[in-house]
Amino acid sequence: MQVNYWKQRWVDGNTGWHLSDVNPRLLEYWQHLDIATDSRVLVPLCGKSLDLLWLAKQGHAVVGVEASEIAVGDLPQCDNLIVHCTDFFEFSDPTITAWYDRAALVALSPELRIKYFAHLASFLPRGAKGLLVTFEYPEGTREGPPFSVTADEVLMLCGDNFRCKMIASDGSAEVESVYVIERI
Repeated sequence: MQVNYWKQRWVDGNTGWHLSDVNPRLLEYWQHLDIATDSRVLVPLCGKSLDLLWLAKQGHAVVGVEASEIAVGDLPQCDNLIVHCTDFFEFSDPTITAWYDRAALVALSPELRIKYFAHLASFLPRGAKGLLVTFEYPEGTREGPPFSVTADEVLMLCGDNFRCKMIASDGSAEVESVYVIERI
């Protein structure tokens, strides 16, 4: 997963994707998952996102996965939050019942996106729901990450393992889309 690349970006302080507040898409669309307050929520490639703390404050048992020791070390302590400092593809937890992806899928190359969804399918139980945020922009207008991920690609990645519904899409030159995805 280009783990060394991401670790070096944390070392260099090159973390332009990190928001100084909770992601507005999480605040606006999380309730669309309609999950229990005590759900175990996975946040892959979580960095030191404040989204983790917000999810924990909602009563969820939050499980972050991040390869950078720097990012993990910068996270404040919080009840209901466990962060595993490891490569996401080495992580597995069949007790996860929900997940949130704002920056994981769009950080991966196309071949790793396929592996990412296959890995999620390998341990998420049926009925586990996720909120996915992607970006789409015209080819050649910018170099990722974040990489452009089209709606057609999301549907292809879901395949026979996930049901997918786009619940929001906005923007002009760069489209940000939000999906509810359920393990079937």
